[in-house]
This record gives sequence, C-alpha cells and structure tokens, in this order.
Amino acid sequence: HKFVYKILDQVAIIKPEIKVTIATNGTVFSKVVQRYFEKINININLSLDSLTKEIYESIRVNSNFELVTGNLMKFRDLCKKYDRNMC
Repeated sequence: HKFVYKILDQVAIIKPEIKVTIATNGTVFSKVVQRYFEKINININLSLDSLTKEIYESIRVNSNFELVTGNLMKFRDLCKKYDRNMC
C-alpha cells in the first residue's frame, strides 16, 4: 500500500532505528520492500492462511501458494541478514 511507503519514508527521515513491525500475508515482496529493510529497522509478522497449498489457495482465492512461500523465504533471509525478527 502506497500510504505505508509514505509512513516508512518519514520513519527513515525522523528515526530509522525505531523498531517497526509490519504485518503481512506475504503476497507482496519487491525491490522497494527490500530497500526499506536497508533503511529502517523493519521486523515482520507473517500471517499465512494455511501451510497446505490446496487449503491456502481455497481460502485466499487468486493467490499463489508457491509465490507466497517464496516471499516468506525472502523475508526470512532479510530478517536474518539484518538481525531482525520474523514471527
């Protein structure tokens, strides 16, 4: 959401070291998201509807289980790289 990026831009200017926890369903990951990890102290709260592809895709219609689990791994790697929390 673009308004979240505006808030994160302000955090980066005012106090980049403050802990920011973002709740996500994991459907969005981009280079923009990755750059925010470099700028500010982002921590991730990831919420998945299921750990089973069939159940996940029946709950979150038009989503892609493989994409989301791939994004989960990207978030995990960034949190590990920058010593951040992911739950």
